[in-house]
Amino acid sequence: MVRSILAVAAGYLVMAVLTLIFFAALGILVPEHFGVGMDKGNLFPLQPWPLVILGTGLVFAAAGGNVTVLIARQTPGQHIYWLAAVIVVMGLVSAFAARGVQPLWYQVALVIVGIIGVMIGGALRRTPQS
Repeated sequence: MVRSILAVAAGYLVMAVLTLIFFAALGILVPEHFGVGMDKGNLFPLQPWPLVILGTGLVFAAAGGNVTVLIARQTPGQHIYWLAAVIVVMGLVSAFAARGVQPLWYQVALVIVGIIGVMIGGALRRTPQS
């Protein structure tokens, strides 16, 4: 039971840390969109950034799913479903917090991409290596 909780928590932590590092790098590289020069009244980035964020979110979620399966060892599919459930819950929290600031379609897309990503990451880890 403890290993299962740790597996899901570690997977989510991997996703969160990678996302934080990515946004910190964007804040340094393109401060007019993500850093000190950003328009504080509009926290939704302009094109093409939402697509870039969704794409990297897929990769980061796959990494989280991979770590979850690696730590869980047994019943990997079940642990991936729990990680997906955490993504849905946190997505709801995020959508509530960002209402009026970020479009609902974007919040829904982040959740869908996260679920797909953890499924891919979990499947990659479960695939036998040649």
